[in-house]
Amino acid sequence: MDDILTRLVDRVTHRLRDSGLRARTVTVRLRWADYSRATRSRTLAGATDSTAPILAATRSLMYDVWGQAVDRGLTLVGVTLSGLDPCGSEQLLLPLEDVRRDRTRAELEQAVDDVRQRFGTTALTRARMLDQDVGTQTPVLPVSES
Repeated sequence: MDDILTRLVDRVTHRLRDSGLRARTVTVRLRWADYSRATRSRTLAGATDSTAPILAATRSLMYDVWGQAVDRGLTLVGVTLSGLDPCGSEQLLLPLEDVRRDRTRAELEQAVDDVRQRFGTTALTRARMLDQDVGTQTPVLPVSES
């Protein structure tokens, strides 16, 4: 399940950065085996486009419902982001965190996005997913500017 969540978050954060946006709220959508649905959400301390805090929130939300998932059966998992703000409009938090580390992480994520955009989504992957079958990939259309 963690591999699936990681793949979903990688895709959604890539699209978020491509759009020049940051998100404040992470929502996990679930469908149980009896086709009933549930959603769980968590609001982050500040808007971000970084994969790490969004993945941590997603994992935490899934951990909270894992017992139900085992008992009831899980047929669908989705991750959505909301509370969107344009990059550069964030409120600074106190105390200030290590800005260099955050800048380095953002540069790394941008480099990964650039490689995947130029050479395809399977050009780079996390090491833990090397032996995983990613199944069919849904193409993501480029964001049109109106």
